[in-house]
Amino acid sequence: MKLSEKAEEILESLWMLVEEEGLNFVDMEKMDVPEEDDAYGELTRMALIEIRDGRIYLRPEGKEEGRKIVRR
Repeated sequence: MKLSEKAEEILESLWMLVEEEGLNFVDMEKMDVPEEDDAYGELTRMALIEIRDGRIYLRPEGKEEGRKIVRR
């Protein structure tokens, strides 16, 4: 699976917040990327994240892909 650079940056940030800080979700307000950015749509279409009620949830597939990105 090939993600855009912006989508990879978002996934990396989400992974770090979820895994390192022990969060179940991340509020959209904590992200440096506006909610309207197309990269969120890309991540949603690939079933890596879910966005509900202004919160971003990493799906299991997103956690795995985020881990791979961080390790690179």
